[in-house]
Amino acid sequence: MSMRSHTCGQVTDSLIGQEITLAGWVNRRRDHGGVIFIDLRDREGFVQVVCDPDRPDMFKEAEGVRNEYCIQIKGLVRARPAGTENSDLVSGKVEILCHNLHVLNASVTPPFQLDDDNPPTNTENDLAAWTRHGAYRKLSGWFEIFDREQTFVDFAKCDRKRLLVNVCVYERSNILK
Repeated sequence: MSMRSHTCGQVTDSLIGQEITLAGWVNRRRDHGGVIFIDLRDREGFVQVVCDPDRPDMFKEAEGVRNEYCIQIKGLVRARPAGTENSDLVSGKVEILCHNLHVLNASVTPPFQLDDDNPPTNTENDLAAWTRHGAYRKLSGWFEIFDREQTFVDFAKCDRKRLLVNVCVYERSNILK
């Protein structure tokens, strides 16, 4: 059995009416008085999963799900109700009505909110906040720019090293002639 039939980024309105299987991480979980909404993400994108209390076993499992849990869901792709579409997402016109939910791996609570778009501010202890974000920079989106720049620096160092090696090998070969 395959872990998923689609990625979150492939879920569009062309799949309405089909039952699909997705696997990914819980980006956010919202409980709206009896209906649980899960924003599921993978490397391709995001999709909204709706957990109705009509399926008690699945709903009980959904109540225990928290941010960063790795889950697998099976459900029916349906159009979102009018006025709830999200034009910022590829899957913004649809949602998945969850039939089965399986927790693949539970997660401990992250040291900060991973979907938070705000870096540490001057109103909090900047040193502690930036140190925490720095220690977990692989989790923090704010360090994407830093990582990109660090990759460039690593590439430049490697290129410089390659240049020095080539020059030294060239000079050495000329000396030996």
